[in-house]
Amino acid sequence: MGYEYKIITKLSNEQVKDISTLLERQSIFQKKHHFEDKEHWHFKKFDNNGKMPSFFIIFETDGIYVCKNNTTQLWQDLEELKTYFETNQIHFYILDYSDS
Repeated sequence: MGYEYKIITKLSNEQVKDISTLLERQSIFQKKHHFEDKEHWHFKKFDNNGKMPSFFIIFETDGIYVCKNNTTQLWQDLEELKTYFETNQIHFYILDYSDS
Protein backbone atom coordinates (compact mmCIF):
# COMPACT_ATOMS: atom_id res chain seq x y z
CA MET A 1 0.00 0.00 0.00
CA GLY A 2 1.37 3.39 -0.99
CA TYR A 3 0.49 6.97 -0.17
CA GLU A 4 -3.08 7.55 -1.29
CA TYR A 5 -4.70 10.78 -2.42
CA LYS A 6 -7.88 11.86 -4.11
CA ILE A 7 -7.96 14.96 -6.26
CA ILE A 8 -11.61 15.82 -5.82
CA THR A 9 -12.91 17.79 -8.77
CA LYS A 10 -15.54 17.79 -11.46
CA LEU A 11 -14.10 17.23 -14.93
CA SER A 12 -15.90 17.43 -18.26
CA ASN A 13 -15.44 14.64 -20.80
CA GLU A 14 -13.24 17.00 -22.84
CA GLN A 15 -11.05 17.74 -19.80
CA VAL A 16 -10.67 14.01 -19.08
CA LYS A 17 -9.64 13.52 -22.71
CA ASP A 18 -7.10 16.36 -22.48
CA ILE A 19 -5.65 15.01 -19.23
CA SER A 20 -5.52 11.48 -20.64
CA THR A 21 -3.52 12.70 -23.62
CA LEU A 22 -1.21 14.69 -21.36
CA LEU A 23 -0.57 11.67 -19.10
CA GLU A 24 -0.04 9.18 -21.95
CA ARG A 25 2.68 11.40 -23.40
CA GLN A 26 4.76 11.23 -20.22
CA SER A 27 7.92 9.18 -20.62
CA ILE A 28 7.17 7.31 -17.38
CA PHE A 29 3.71 6.17 -18.53
CA GLN A 30 3.80 2.37 -18.55
CA LYS A 31 0.36 0.91 -19.24
CA LYS A 32 -3.38 0.94 -18.62
CA HIS A 33 -5.30 -2.07 -17.40
CA HIS A 34 -8.74 -2.84 -16.00
CA PHE A 35 -9.16 -4.07 -12.46
CA GLU A 36 -12.45 -4.20 -10.54
CA ASP A 37 -14.26 -2.37 -13.37
CA LYS A 38 -11.86 0.60 -13.27
CA GLU A 39 -9.06 1.61 -15.60
CA HIS A 40 -5.73 1.86 -13.77
CA TRP A 41 -2.96 3.97 -15.29
CA HIS A 42 0.53 2.80 -14.26
CA PHE A 43 3.59 5.02 -14.27
CA LYS A 44 7.06 3.69 -13.65
CA LYS A 45 10.19 5.76 -13.18
CA PHE A 46 13.33 4.56 -14.95
CA ASP A 47 15.15 3.78 -11.70
CA ASN A 48 12.29 1.56 -10.50
CA ASN A 49 13.37 -2.05 -11.12
CA GLY A 50 10.59 -3.62 -9.04
CA LYS A 51 7.27 -5.02 -10.14
CA MET A 52 5.19 -2.27 -8.51
CA PRO A 53 4.60 0.92 -10.49
CA SER A 54 6.04 4.14 -9.08
CA PHE A 55 2.45 5.35 -8.91
CA PHE A 56 -0.91 4.77 -10.48
CA ILE A 57 -4.04 6.80 -11.03
CA ILE A 58 -7.71 6.01 -11.56
CA PHE A 59 -10.22 8.43 -13.05
CA GLU A 60 -13.38 8.36 -10.92
CA THR A 61 -16.67 10.23 -11.13
CA ASP A 62 -15.65 12.61 -8.34
CA GLY A 63 -12.04 13.17 -9.39
CA ILE A 64 -8.74 11.34 -9.72
CA TYR A 65 -7.43 8.75 -7.26
CA VAL A 66 -3.63 8.68 -6.97
CA CYS A 67 -1.52 6.05 -5.21
CA LYS A 68 2.17 6.93 -4.97
CA ASN A 69 4.56 4.11 -4.15
CA ASN A 70 7.73 6.15 -4.56
CA THR A 71 7.11 9.38 -2.65
CA THR A 72 4.72 11.19 -0.34
CA GLN A 73 4.70 14.20 -2.70
CA LEU A 74 1.44 14.14 -4.66
CA TRP A 75 2.56 16.48 -7.45
CA GLN A 76 5.98 14.89 -8.03
CA ASP A 77 5.86 13.53 -11.59
CA LEU A 78 2.38 15.05 -11.97
CA GLU A 79 3.49 18.65 -12.42
CA GLU A 80 1.87 18.85 -15.87
CA LEU A 81 -1.46 17.78 -14.38
CA LYS A 82 -1.25 20.49 -11.72
CA THR A 83 -0.35 23.06 -14.39
CA TYR A 84 -3.34 21.92 -16.47
CA PHE A 85 -5.65 22.48 -13.48
CA GLU A 86 -4.18 25.92 -12.82
CA THR A 87 -4.17 27.02 -16.48
CA ASN A 88 -7.78 25.93 -16.97
CA GLN A 89 -8.85 27.28 -13.56
CA ILE A 90 -10.18 23.90 -12.46
CA HIS A 91 -11.04 23.96 -8.80
CA PHE A 92 -10.00 20.93 -6.82
CA TYR A 93 -9.57 19.70 -3.27
CA ILE A 94 -6.91 17.20 -2.15
CA LEU A 95 -8.00 14.41 0.13
CA ASP A 96 -4.94 12.82 1.77
CA TYR A 97 -5.96 9.40 3.05
CA SER A 98 -2.99 9.33 5.43
CA ASP A 99 -4.61 12.22 7.32
CA SER A 100 -7.65 10.05 8.09
